[in-house]
Amino acid sequence: MFRSLFDPNSAFFRGMERVWTLVVLNVLWVLCSLPVVTIGPSTAALYQVLGKVIQGEDSHTARKFFAAWRENFKCALLAWLPMLAVLVLCGFDLYFAVLNDRFLWKLLAVFALQLAAVELTFVFPLMARYQNTWRSHMKNAMLVGVGNLPRMLLIWLIWAVRRIVRQVRRGGCCGCSGCQKASKKTACGHCGGDCAHCREK
Repeated sequence: MFRSLFDPNSAFFRGMERVWTLVVLNVLWVLCSLPVVTIGPSTAALYQVLGKVIQGEDSHTARKFFAAWRENFKCALLAWLPMLAVLVLCGFDLYFAVLNDRFLWKLLAVFALQLAAVELTFVFPLMARYQNTWRSHMKNAMLVGVGNLPRMLLIWLIWAVRRIVRQVRRGGCCGCSGCQKASKKTACGHCGGDCAHCREK
């Protein structure tokens, strides 16, 4: 029985080899993404090697990863840097919107982040599979995302409803110790602005 488990042709051995390949790929992706600006090339290389793994090519994983990294470097970098700028700007916008309790700003920031997430979801798999310019990959990724627009709208609707329900149920009061000790808990501010929720506002 044990001899059959460690047979190179056994299902167990092939499964463990596949697990090891995925571990190596994840470690390589993390190491090559540490500068942040190289996340694009690393992700494109990851998808390209994963495609080969699915086809049964599990050998020389590291060599294939670095070859794909070099092959996709320029195209993936040019696609990733604008998206990185968008993510940073939207992150700051969302931070200040939460800080100043601007629901519309938060909604717009999340909307922009969702569009960026859709773009990033599809652009690197397309890049790993097809030869094209980075602009064409960006355009095609958005077209694929728009093709699944109903699902995207449903996700945004769920997020908006959750936020509205939380605000309505909270009734303006955060439930902190300062508010609970107050005789009237009709609105936030009884805590003197010392609770986390009031600081967010």
